[in-house]
Amino acid sequence: MISTNELTSYKLQAEDGRAGSIKDVLFDDGRWTVRHFVVESGGLLSKHKVILDPMEAMEPDSDEKVLPVRLTKDEIKRHPIPESDPPLSHSTKRAGPDAMRSAGAGSMIGAGPAEAALSGSGPAYESSYLDPDPHLRSVSDVQDYILRTGGGDVGKVTDFVINPENWTVTHAVVELDDDRRHVLVPTEQISKIGFPEKVLTTEMLPDSLIKAQPFEGA
Repeated sequence: MISTNELTSYKLQAEDGRAGSIKDVLFDDGRWTVRHFVVESGGLLSKHKVILDPMEAMEPDSDEKVLPVRLTKDEIKRHPIPESDPPLSHSTKRAGPDAMRSAGAGSMIGAGPAEAALSGSGPAYESSYLDPDPHLRSVSDVQDYILRTGGGDVGKVTDFVINPENWTVTHAVVELDDDRRHVLVPTEQISKIGFPEKVLTTEMLPDSLIKAQPFEGA
């Protein structure tokens, strides 16, 4: 498992050398899978951001703090820009040749991760006129969202935990208001991520949150 805060401190390792750094993780809150990594490359005056499908990535190297990918540096440069498939909280979708969407984590459009794994398909970028996707979220945006239960607001989101074996988002990390402890909230118990109100709603009861598994990376 790896936290998104840790992952966004990693460099990208292409087949022919270092190729930039990971700046954000975009995920689908309907499937709870990673859809894109936002990668920044180039020098001070020539910075360039693109999005990569997690199917193009290998296992993160925690010793070297790098994410290896099955791409050359030139191939990475030719990937779509983030504006081609922005999260709900970002700017309006672009249309035409630059409007490219991948289902992420190897998923085909309209297929779940398990179906895609069986198909053996690679990243499924498709070009079209895109409607805003209400399920695409930016980790950097959702951090600091309020956590709300049936009993009221109890804390804020500070991080997410990802399983790099299948690039699923398994838990949200929440800082509780009462004692500032960081605990893990299973994403299967998150019923809604609200925007623009910036509220994450969970089905967990306040008493269950107090007893929730602590997050050791805090």
